[in-house]
Amino acid sequence: MNKFRFFSAIVFCLIFNHSFAQKITFDPVDWKENQPVTIAFDFTATAFHNFTGNLYFWSWHTNPNGQGIESPNNGTWAASSAASQLTNLGANKWSITITPNTYLGVHPELVKIGGFSFLIKNIDGTQKTENYGPVKPWLDGGIKYNTCWGSKRKITLVVDVTGTPLHGNAGPLHYWGWYNNGAGDTNAAQHGTWGASSSQSAMTQIATNVWKVTLDAPIFFGTSANNLSASTIFGLIKTANGS
Repeated sequence: MNKFRFFSAIVFCLIFNHSFAQKITFDPVDWKENQPVTIAFDFTATAFHNFTGNLYFWSWHTNPNGQGIESPNNGTWAASSAASQLTNLGANKWSITITPNTYLGVHPELVKIGGFSFLIKNIDGTQKTENYGPVKPWLDGGIKYNTCWGSKRKITLVVDVTGTPLHGNAGPLHYWGWYNNGAGDTNAAQHGTWGASSSQSAMTQIATNVWKVTLDAPIFFGTSANNLSASTIFGLIKTANGS
């Protein structure tokens, strides 16, 4: 079974890698994982200042198992694809417009969870920038969906069971959760019994080996939002009968 843990305190997350010297902007600022976004670069006073060739966008996402998966639009390191070519806007400014989930070839939920990272390179990879990211979609005034959440908000958990005993399982799969506020583990009120998981814990398959569940945390765990904020929440994924 795929076991994981996460914390219920609201976390302020920084997504910008300051070692990336170029000025980078996203338009729109509140971009979504399944809508077009234009990423613009200003290479003034960098290694690509007054660059005369073509520049390319090399991108990847990290799946829930921590594996880096390259975009199918990258081409090869020695020969970037036309799909990844930046547009030269002049005056050291370049841009590319992508729809993140389709460009990366992944389900939108995985972009919400892990975002994506990138660098800029020349066609054969002999010149490149530092890595940048991961960058993630923003919602609700700067609280990032799925990665920073408050105990008074619904949460969506997305789990990739690739390479686990649940790999290829047709489901239904269920979330089995518990929390610990320092006084010992307490099982979630709505996850049913080990031999018969509840409908509230049922997960939806959104891609091959990828499942999600959306919870109203205080109701599902059967405790107050304040108690959850002071607790660590745990979980595992199981079949309905726990087999």
